[in-house]
Amino acid sequence: MIRNSIAAVVAQLESAPKFLYGTANELNLLADVQDWTNGVVMLYNLKPVTLEYTESYSIESRYSIYMEFLYLTQFDEYTSQNEDICTKAYWLMKEFMIKLSQYREVPDDHKFFDIKVGDKNTSVPVYNKLDVNSTGVNLSMTLSKMGAHGFDPNSRPPGYVGP
Repeated sequence: MIRNSIAAVVAQLESAPKFLYGTANELNLLADVQDWTNGVVMLYNLKPVTLEYTESYSIESRYSIYMEFLYLTQFDEYTSQNEDICTKAYWLMKEFMIKLSQYREVPDDHKFFDIKVGDKNTSVPVYNKLDVNSTGVNLSMTLSKMGAHGFDPNSRPPGYVGP
């Protein structure tokens, strides 16, 4: 799916944050053993994919994703004491969104994601998250995967077993 592509975009971020993927419970457990020096970007398990017919007789795949851009904070801090952390996470999220819109799976190939003009992505601050106590921002957005148009019955994904 798109998890590896999102991980590749996170790997391009200037501050080199760690990338984690999983369910809320898995991410909470993984967060306990991470190096938080440069922050952590978490992609929660993917939601259902929307498949939509287009006028050109192709099928567009649209993915709703939920991510968090977090930094380690201390327990017993007030929300106002973490505003600088939220601002730092907000700029990390914006850098991610810009690089995501430019991402190509293969150099000189077409863009991997079609970021739709007018799609509304949402983000809110996240405070006192996880057992390790982290703060940052979340991001909910929808991505359209660009790719071949039409259906080629001879084309199968890697590892596909079937007729």
